[in-house]
Amino acid sequence: MLIAEIDPEHLEGGLADVYAYWFKAKGDAKIGPSWSVFDMLELPLKLLPSILVLDIAEPVKNSVYRYWGR
Repeated sequence: MLIAEIDPEHLEGGLADVYAYWFKAKGDAKIGPSWSVFDMLELPLKLLPSILVLDIAEPVKNSVYRYWGR
C-alpha cells in the first residue's frame, strides 16, 4: 500500500487542522486512528457536511459507511 506524505502547509480551509488531529489520534498506528479514538467533534465543524468515513473490508462490497456528511 502506498502512503503519501502531505505537507500540511499546502492544505486550506481547515484541512491542516484535520491533518494535525489525524496524526495525533492515530498515534503509532500504521495508517490511521481506530474509530474508537477518533472524535469527529475535534474536526472543524464547517467540514463535517463534506466528510465521509468508510471502513474498507474485503471484499469491498462488505465495507461499512460510518459517517456520510450531507
